[in-house]
Amino acid sequence: MSALIPFAQAAITVQGLLVSIGSLMTVNAMRALSQSQEKEWEIFLSAKEKGIPMVEPKLGRLEQSKKFLRIFWGINALLGIIGMMLNFGLIIMTSEITVGNLYLLVEFIWFLLLLQLLVFVGLSLEAFWALGIWLKKLP
Repeated sequence: MSALIPFAQAAITVQGLLVSIGSLMTVNAMRALSQSQEKEWEIFLSAKEKGIPMVEPKLGRLEQSKKFLRIFWGINALLGIIGMMLNFGLIIMTSEITVGNLYLLVEFIWFLLLLQLLVFVGLSLEAFWALGIWLKKLP
């Protein structure tokens, strides 16, 4: 039974890192997308002032990316918080729960951790895409 305590501590650490790194990536990607949108509008408005005919910028993909980042950030944080609370409960109640229920809880925690890892990968890919768009827009 006491062998599960190091597992729970490691799972708390991993879930906390996934939440914090995912939050940092989301903030930086949202800022990069906002700067890219601002740059597109500046180009459009300066061309309009000079009388150069230009098509209004299509920012639908940037808005979709922002929405995706917000949703996946929320899912990542929710899964991480639930997983950490379950791990704290596992540490507290290790001596009071039957072995069958204990291993069922461990399996559920593994499931949450793997699900959070998949969400984190999706969040990371979208954040890297957003940063790539921002880098292309740099002068």
